[in-house]
This record gives sequence, C-alpha cells and structure tokens, in this order.
Amino acid sequence: MTFATLRSILCAAGLCAGATTHAAVVTPTCAGGFSSYDSVKQTCVLTDAATQAAARSKSACESYAGATWGAPANPNSCSLPPAPAPSCPGGARIKFSEGACVYDDSVASSDINNYKGDCFKTVSHVNGAPQGAKLLYVASQSPNGETLNVVEGALWPIDSDLLDMLGMALCKPKEKLQDTNTTPIPVNAILESGAMRRGWVYGTLVVPYKYYTNNHQLNGTSSTVAPYFGRRSEMFGGAVSYIAAIGLGSVKGTINDGDGKPRTTDANALSIAAGVTFEVAKSKSPFRMGFLVGRDYAELKQGVTYDQNRRTWIALQLGFDFTD
Repeated sequence: MTFATLRSILCAAGLCAGATTHAAVVTPTCAGGFSSYDSVKQTCVLTDAATQAAARSKSACESYAGATWGAPANPNSCSLPPAPAPSCPGGARIKFSEGACVYDDSVASSDINNYKGDCFKTVSHVNGAPQGAKLLYVASQSPNGETLNVVEGALWPIDSDLLDMLGMALCKPKEKLQDTNTTPIPVNAILESGAMRRGWVYGTLVVPYKYYTNNHQLNGTSSTVAPYFGRRSEMFGGAVSYIAAIGLGSVKGTINDGDGKPRTTDANALSIAAGVTFEVAKSKSPFRMGFLVGRDYAELKQGVTYDQNRRTWIALQLGFDFTD
C-alpha cells in the first residue's frame, strides 16, 4: 500500500491532518420566536409581522421575551430586544460560519460530555442507582446530556480491581442490556458522588519535538500530527490514558545534487507511536504530563537519506497538551 493510498483512506475517515470542513448541513435558526434568518445579511432579523403585532398593545408587546412596553420617551410604544445571533442545532461540532451551519471535522475529537458506553466506578452510593452496584455502565443518555440511563456493570475479561484501577480492564453490562432494565440518573448526581469514569478516548495529537535514542539528540524538524485512540481511567485524583497513534507527516531528508553540497528536502513519513498521559484537573485547563515512544517510517526517493528513519524516539509531555 502506497503512502498516497493510506492517506486517502485516513482522510476519508476524517483521521488525517487538514481534513476539510463539510458543507452546510442545516439552516441556521433564530431564537425568540419573532425573528427569522436573513441569508443575504447572514444574521437574524425581526419580521415585519412581529414588529407590527408588538406595537398594537402592551399585552402583545410583552408576549415577546425581553420586550418592554411604555418607555419614558415613548409611553405608548413597544421596545423589542435586538434580534438574537444565529444558532445551529446538532452539537458543539456544528458551528455557524459564513452564513451556514457547517460540521467541523478538521480535528477528530471525543466529546467529553458523551458518556455512552463509559463506566463509572462508584466510591459511594449514587441516589437512584442499583443497590450495591460498584460499576455503572452507561447504556444511553438524554439528548441534552443531563440524564444517563445506566445498568449495573461488570469487569471484563478479568474481575480485577488492580487492572480496573490501571484502566486495563474493560466494562460491560452485568446482564443482557434491554430498554426496560436501565435506570435514569442525573449526570450531576453521579459526578458529585465522586464516581470515577472509565471509557474510550480518541482525537488528534501533535508531537513537535522528539528525542532520538540512537544519537541522544532533540529534533524539532520531524513533527508528527496523527489521530490517536486509547483508554482513559480516572484515578489518583486525576486521569490516566493509554493511547496508540498512527498518522502521516513530513520529515527533513538529505539529498546530494552532485556538487558536493547536500541540501535538505521534505519526505513523507508514516509515524507509529504509543504511550501514556496523566492529567490533574484542578482548573478548566488541566495540567498534563506523559510520554510517547514511536518511530517514523519515511518514504525516501532515490538519492534521499534520512538518518533517523526507523529509529526510536521519545516525546515528553509536561504542562502543555499534545492531545486535543
């Protein structure tokens, strides 16, 4: 399989750097009940009917949210609020841009507010949860994400507290999953109980600097941008994620044109890496640390050399975040 073929496969799945943004998927909406979207002005506007209706009487005016009747300067008039900004339904990845709602798939990202398929390790009883349940498996959640439908969970393939704590044991429903055996519980009730979350994570990582073990040098000319996939487990007052990544990047090779003066040239490279990250969430921007170990497999044209081809490198993460 060539690099071009592999890149086309990854990009088709939305897993390569620089994936394009999808076209418009839905018409923007305007909240408030009395405004409409103007595609020419690319903003919300008050309809003539709304303006005329509000001006007829105090009761008609006050039926619109934020409207006031009888301002000191105009005691027999209605003051309507400004038209709201356009909004886009469908989640955080649907954004208003250039007059349309578009889906941004330029960066793959696992939604932190999507709990479906995750498990919670309980440390105290959660109101409404099955009595004595140590694990809660999230079968589904409400559209607004405020309620989780849970069942009692079980560890797989081995019921080991140590493997569970290290995030190396998976969680599954203890009994056959059915719509009738789930229990709705507010997500805040689970989080406030101190329950620790386990689940799959994915996204895009950036490795700007690599330390090569063969020559003990730090290299900043062979950065990697790659999709990653892994398992996250909350513990020790933070969270540990075990991740693996594979992606396409560019490295700086060397070529000699025959005049005795070598010059640098770009070469495609397949990067493969695995590692672990740890985060402490004491603020809106968690402190993260971790490391990755990987190798770059460069596609070298005739006459091009790359000293670090297939050499092991280490990337350290301290403070900054090289995952999304």
